[in-house]
Amino acid sequence: MTGSPNNPSTRIPAGPLPRGFTLMEMTVSLLVVSVLMVSITSAVILAGRAVPSSDSPTAAIVSASAALEQMAGELQYALSFTERSGNAIEFTMPDRNGNGQPDLIRYAWSGLPGAPLTRQCDGGEAATFVEHVYHFQADCELKTVVEAGPNEQESAEMLLVSHDDSGGQAEARLVQADNWPGQYFRPILPPGAVGWRITQVRFKAMQAGSVDGLLLVQLRTADGSAKPTDTILAQNILRESDLTNTYIWQEFSFSGMPRLSPTTGVCLLLVHVAGEGAAWTRYEYKGADTPDAHCVYTTDGGSSWNIDTARDMLFYIYGTVITTDAAASATRYYVTKVNLSLQSSPQDSARVRTGVQVLSQPEVTGDVSD
Repeated sequence: MTGSPNNPSTRIPAGPLPRGFTLMEMTVSLLVVSVLMVSITSAVILAGRAVPSSDSPTAAIVSASAALEQMAGELQYALSFTERSGNAIEFTMPDRNGNGQPDLIRYAWSGLPGAPLTRQCDGGEAATFVEHVYHFQADCELKTVVEAGPNEQESAEMLLVSHDDSGGQAEARLVQADNWPGQYFRPILPPGAVGWRITQVRFKAMQAGSVDGLLLVQLRTADGSAKPTDTILAQNILRESDLTNTYIWQEFSFSGMPRLSPTTGVCLLLVHVAGEGAAWTRYEYKGADTPDAHCVYTTDGGSSWNIDTARDMLFYIYGTVITTDAAASATRYYVTKVNLSLQSSPQDSARVRTGVQVLSQPEVTGDVSD
């Protein structure tokens, strides 16, 4: 049938008709599309598996690393440490809230697996810093500094104190059973002296007659009244047979004597042991005064002692003086580094460690064994 030129629906197009898909072509196309869809789905699944879940070791490492980074950022500016107990660390850092006072920061973990690590600021309420923690440790590395100690020096033997003939009246005292003469003294030490030690004593003595006497040359500490105590520092034996019938200086050396404080006084005593009269010893009455020195004696065998400030034994005391010119020694400890480790997953592989240098290296006091 021939179409009418006035009717487009019946118009026969010029040229060949368009060609459609064959059944084979459509089958191949659907197969290619299916392969592509399977590949895309697999890629999406693999990508999803690569993103860590919230409870995976990888996520725990990321979380712990972020927490330690914040802690390290604060610890490096620490000004002082007030607690260092391993599972807890408390320190001050420069003011950040504008109150003009250092901020007090405390991180703490109870030690119970799964319990939170908390952060507390300026004594306020402790807030959860890491929700689930299975390990937390904060260890401080300390630098030890030993400051120079006192520069103590002990002098060579020297004359410490003496009383010799000074223009007074010469007297003699007999060493008998109940009558023991003696002399109190305390040397005047140079500035800076922290102690002194006796090395030698000298006094004058002679025979009392029968040469059968025996006495002890004793050094005792003195009490607050400048009288002898019962504390014997040293003693030597003196036999009357070793004396002559004239006064001669008797010398006695002492080794291993204890160190005495500058305020300690000492008494030189002649203690009777045997003989009717063990010896005579020489005194001076109303001679020139010797500071911190006077006669002491007993008439009841040492049960009680008397003082006579008008008399002095003729004596010489030699010894050494201990001086110092420096302050007492001290060992100080300073925090140089804090080593942190944190684990926020039951798997040990999730444990994260870091170390932070403390810039100000603050001093710590008290127990440093933490």
